[in-house]
Amino acid sequence: MKKVLLPLAPGFEVIEAATVLDILHRVRADVTVAGQSAEPIAGMHNLVIIPDVTLDDVNPAEFDMLVVLGGEGAVRLKDDPRVRRIVVEMAAKGAFLAAICRGPIVLAAAGVLDGKRVTSSPSSQHELVGTTYVEDRVVVDGRVITSRLPGTSMEFALKLVELLYSERHANYVGAAVAARW
Repeated sequence: MKKVLLPLAPGFEVIEAATVLDILHRVRADVTVAGQSAEPIAGMHNLVIIPDVTLDDVNPAEFDMLVVLGGEGAVRLKDDPRVRRIVVEMAAKGAFLAAICRGPIVLAAAGVLDGKRVTSSPSSQHELVGTTYVEDRVVVDGRVITSRLPGTSMEFALKLVELLYSERHANYVGAAVAARW
């Protein structure tokens, strides 16, 4: 079973959270939601998710993939030294690092995007210094996966399935939910 870490902070993008969590659970990935505290985390539009653990409890060596969502939560996560440590340790062990919308700023703050081909929400482009910025909907450069905006959540989530498991798995889940990707 593949293990995925999803750090969340208040103001996370709800569409991205719901889509990524649903698609990853459909392939039985073990997804751990990590909060800055043990308190419930309110996303945009007041959807609340209760974290499984706090960031203090995360052992990066246990995870195959990190997924960072957008929204205001990404701004909060990028300034959290625990998140930077987790990103750096997961990058060093060769884990997949995925981020959507404003999420790539978290990876950039940890210094793991230098020289990478990436995308993000247009408003975050200026924070991705040292990268090759493109406007594709989903971009894969080695073990780094980035995506544009909430409307690309399904393509992003299916790409995560493809990379964690296989193209066959992604096609199966995509067909099951009538997704185009």
